[in-house]
Amino acid sequence: MTLLLPKASAAGADMISGDMDSDIVLHPTRLFTELDAYLAEDREVRKLDTAWSLSSSRQERDRQIDQSLRHAIRSFAARWLHLVPHAKEALSSHEDIVRELWRATRRDMLKVINRVSYRSVLTLFLFGLTPIPVGISEEEEMDGLTGQICVQTALQQVQRLRERQRNYQFNGTKVSLGSDVFSSPAPTSTFTRSFLSSESRAYWAALIIDTSASLTLNFRSSLTSGLHGVHAESSWRVLKMGTGSFHTRTQEWRQGTVPMTDDMVTQVIAAASAGNVYMLKMIAVLKEALREGYEDDKVAEAWTSCLKAMEIFKVTFRPLVNLCERRLPLLGEAERLNWYELMLHQHLGVLLLVDGVEAAERTDLLSQLREAQLDAERDLLDVIRIGLESTYTIRGPEGPMSGEETPAVLSASFVAVDPYPHHMVAAVQLMNKAVGREYKQGRITFETYKSLKQILLRTLEELPQTSKSVEATRRELGASVAELDRLLDDKSMLSEVVRRQPQHPAT
Repeated sequence: MTLLLPKASAAGADMISGDMDSDIVLHPTRLFTELDAYLAEDREVRKLDTAWSLSSSRQERDRQIDQSLRHAIRSFAARWLHLVPHAKEALSSHEDIVRELWRATRRDMLKVINRVSYRSVLTLFLFGLTPIPVGISEEEEMDGLTGQICVQTALQQVQRLRERQRNYQFNGTKVSLGSDVFSSPAPTSTFTRSFLSSESRAYWAALIIDTSASLTLNFRSSLTSGLHGVHAESSWRVLKMGTGSFHTRTQEWRQGTVPMTDDMVTQVIAAASAGNVYMLKMIAVLKEALREGYEDDKVAEAWTSCLKAMEIFKVTFRPLVNLCERRLPLLGEAERLNWYELMLHQHLGVLLLVDGVEAAERTDLLSQLREAQLDAERDLLDVIRIGLESTYTIRGPEGPMSGEETPAVLSASFVAVDPYPHHMVAAVQLMNKAVGREYKQGRITFETYKSLKQILLRTLEELPQTSKSVEATRRELGASVAELDRLLDDKSMLSEVVRRQPQHPAT
């Protein structure tokens, strides 16, 4: 799940702890570039770089890092080329463009892995979030780095950059003496409060991606502990304690006695996004306990923590999020999109929990989730409808470089511009499973069943069609809807035949 999750997420820890000076929105490219500049300045002050590395060689390395980042951004964004006005005629080879950009970016990843920097971290994250394009064979997928490996490597780079170790490091290929093992005592570090705040923001962004990977791919977390240490770690303790502080600070807001302003909505979405990350972490920990066969007392401990995290979100954030929903028509597009992303991920998290418990065949736990499951399914369907009906507008560049007298305007549904289409694919698959269950159990009619599946199919059709996973899911669901149409036609034909049969009087 996840960052670039809702763009408010990385600031959520500041919001729930009451740091109102924190910027909620900060462009990732700017953030990670500034962090590299801070680190380079610090190395100069502390005389950790040689004259050779400070001159042309370092400039060339920076140029290569920036170029790799640009390639990753282009590959990540290419799926939306079809939305650009006046571009459809020129993009008859859209799929070819997406494939070639993806291939070029993947070839570059081996070098990115070996150029440790914050910009490299962002590059690896972006490639990890770039869908495998349509037309890439299974053999070609296997012949190179995967997005999954790139995300894991990015998380390792975050750890290395934060540690800034000066001790000996070695593996089977080489020994590193550390950055300044033999240097004289260095001057005081130039790190400022601004740098530490930015570094913290980048870490929280990485933490969100790490939590998403451990939840959706069944990995153990790379940045933080799992079952055996999660409650002792500062990151999660800060989130939990900050939630309590936010609960107290917003008591009047929840009561509805204070009119919600745009600024209050922004704070709520940021804080709720952070609270949702805490809930997702507890779900991932529970899945770890079930998956790896821990003792009953460990599973019970993880289950209790998971239920508490869900209750925290329900009590502290859900009333406020509902108040934000009432104000949606009055909010700006960015706030509405962030609300949509938050609720999509929150409900998806609950359904992933249910899916994990079902896979573990823990019917005793599943029975306790029945109400939460039904609520999440109903609300997720509403969120999907809002995503289909709401539009987001992006204005292109102005001036002579744009090639247009006026800036191009891109307008599309929230679903179409969602930066995490794989999350929506997962949501559609889980909802398709849910509506199938409801129909088989006789809770909805055939017509309602068909209508809901058509909404899910329309959702997939709004997603970028150059994604291999989107195409596969769309084809499968499309075939299912076509079969329902055939059954409905056969049913109508049978009814017509019966209606036209001559009626014989009873003897």
